[in-house]
Parts: sequence; C-alpha cells; structure tokens
Amino acid sequence: MKKAAAITLGCKVNQYDTQAMIELLQKDGYEIVPFHSRADVYIINTCTVTNTADKKSRQAISRAAGMNPDAVICVAGCLSQRAGGELLSMKGVGAVLGTADRADIVRIVQRAKAGKVNAVAVKNDVFEELTVGSGGEMTRAYIKIQEGCDQTCAYCIIPFVRGPARSRSLSGIRNEAQRLAGAGVREIVLTGINISSYAGAVGETLANVLVHLDAVGGLARIRLGSLEPGLLTYEFIRRIVKVKKLCPHFHISMQSGSDSVLARMNRPYTAREYARVVDGIRGAFNRPAITTDVITGFPGETEEEFGETFAFVREMRFSRLHVFPYSERAGTAAASLPGKVPQTVRKERANSLIAQGKEDERAFISGFLGAADDVLFERYVANGLAEGHTGRYIRVRAGGKPNEMASVLLKTQKDDIIYGEIV
Repeated sequence: MKKAAAITLGCKVNQYDTQAMIELLQKDGYEIVPFHSRADVYIINTCTVTNTADKKSRQAISRAAGMNPDAVICVAGCLSQRAGGELLSMKGVGAVLGTADRADIVRIVQRAKAGKVNAVAVKNDVFEELTVGSGGEMTRAYIKIQEGCDQTCAYCIIPFVRGPARSRSLSGIRNEAQRLAGAGVREIVLTGINISSYAGAVGETLANVLVHLDAVGGLARIRLGSLEPGLLTYEFIRRIVKVKKLCPHFHISMQSGSDSVLARMNRPYTAREYARVVDGIRGAFNRPAITTDVITGFPGETEEEFGETFAFVREMRFSRLHVFPYSERAGTAAASLPGKVPQTVRKERANSLIAQGKEDERAFISGFLGAADDVLFERYVANGLAEGHTGRYIRVRAGGKPNEMASVLLKTQKDDIIYGEIV
C-alpha cells in the first residue's frame, strides 16, 4: 500500500491545512504513517515567521529526503511561498505549493511522481475551501474560517506570503461544524490568520458565525483563536456574551505595552486603549481567561520602553503570556529600522517577561481552587486519571473519561495543573 507522511511547522492554520491534505491523500488510497517513517510521499507544511522557523522547515525537508531518497516531497506553507525557488532546488523536492492549491494535492503528487516538477506559489484572492475530519482527536477540532491579512504590522511577513484577507462562507463553516459534531467532536476552535477580519456575505461578521454555531447540536464548546483589540467593541461584546457555548477565553494580540514601540510596530492602538478592551471583556464575562503575546527587543526598544511593557503586563494580570524575542524578516518594514537590539538583550527581556507571566498564570489558576467547574476530558494520563480543560483553558486532571464533560471540584494545584474530583 502506498504511504504518505506529513509534518507541520508553525500555527494552527497550518495544522488545519495539513490535516486537509492528509485526508485527501487518504481518500486517494494512501496509508498515513508517522513522519519519521519511510513513506512514498512527504508533505512538509512550512512556517517563515522567524529565522528559527525557516531553519526547522529546511531541516524537515532534508530529513524526508534522507528517509527515502525516492520519495516525492511536497513543500507547502509560508516559507515555500516566500522562497519557493530555493526550496525546489533542495534534494528530493518535487512540488512547491506555497499557500494555495492545497485542495489539489492529489493531482500535484501525481504530477511530481511523473517527473513533472511543480512550482505553485501564488496568492489567492478567494478563500480556498478545505475540510477536515477530527484528525483522530474526537474531543476538539479546528475550523478554519479565514485566510490572509490586510494589516501592515512592521514586523510581520505573513501578509506577504498569505495574501489578502478572505473569508469562508458562513454556510461552509456551519456545515463543517455540524459534520464534526455528528462525528463526536465536542469542542471546535475557530482559527485563521486574522479571524477578527472575518467578513462573509454582506453584513456577516465573526459575531454572526458564533451565533450560528451556538445552535449546532452536539457541540459543547466554541473557542476563539487570536483576536485583534479593534474587534472587541462594545457592540461586538454585547452580542457574543449571549453565545452560551462560547468559552470565556480570549487571546487578544498585544505585542508591546509601550505606546512608542506600538507606533513603530504600526499597531493601531495605545496601551490604554488595549486596557479598555480587556476591561470590557472582564466586565462582560465571569472571570475570563485573557492571554496575549509580546515581542521583546523590537528595533529601537529602550530600557525605559521595555520597562513600560513590563509594568503594563503586571497591571493586566494575563492568565497566560506568550513571549518572543524579535526576529528580523527581510521584506518587512521593521527590517530597515535603526536601533537593532542585541540578541542577548532580546532574550534577557523575554526571560523576565516569561517569569512574570508564569507568576500571573499560577495566580489566575489558584483563584479557582475550591470551586467546581466544567471540564471536557481529552485523554487518559497516569494513575487512572484523565486530563482535560475548563472553558478558561485551565488544565485539570481527575477521574473522568475522554470526550466526557463533567463538573469537577478543583482541589489542589501543581504548577499549571489542577487536580480535582468529579462532583
């Protein structure tokens, strides 16, 4: 039986795209095997958000060529869009898909097998309709509702490799949610490059998507991917607070707590405006989880500016913090900015923020001890316990069963895990 393997670098959108390609190959008769196995076809879905991501993507291509020199290697994703010609010259690469034509993977593989080199690296102006099953995980599944981005953040290469913002039809989203729920999936996560920009038919917004999915039978939860602060207006919050299945868990992109750094990043808000958005969410939802991401060492960032960010992070009390030292990307506006911050300083600042984030995360989690909360269990772990998450994405272990939702008394905490018992 012919075999295929795949590996995903980068974001949840790439994970979705990989799963869609895998399922198309399965329908064509391929057995899907682990990436470290010998296969006839390898799919490498690449990322280019940092230099490290570029390096890992190239290493994955080389690993595939080493495991089977006769295999067809198909490279997709953001790095292949940005550096397709370079990747096509690597040993074993027979096709470069870029960030389009994932739905045509079977034909592309067939052409590559026939010795016809594929170099498909074009940006679409239309949403590419892909579908996925549960990917073997019956508890949670991702639904891609949006692709591309129209923002011009100075540090980001993604709009150049993913193309303009475009959205999936509301009917397509709803149909996939219904199919996944029918297959036993209990929680769906809405993902995209910038889901805040979702715009289906005339007048359709992300709030419309949530309202429609709230009515899908069998689903227990809807979780949102990363959001831009500008989306979270009073009117938007007023609508989504009525969505019963929506998890009180919001990842609101921040990047810096210094107004001068935000301006150089071309982010369209100030720290105080961001704080008002967070206050709005906290005022509407009961003790919501607010997570964010921060870049340290952006060009020109002074000690004073970093101090502003650090103080702002402490003020916001995020439930989880994702911190990244700045990484230069050729082709972005930030690449030509003066005032490069040494790598050691970028990392030192990142480490201090990570430590603060861990402290705030532990404090947030401990605030729920002694209370009961609904946990959707996902997998068995040691000692007869199952592990799952609350709606606020707190990790919990108790005596439950995978794909079961249960009320759990949250009793003891160890780092970022709570142990409890079903009540």
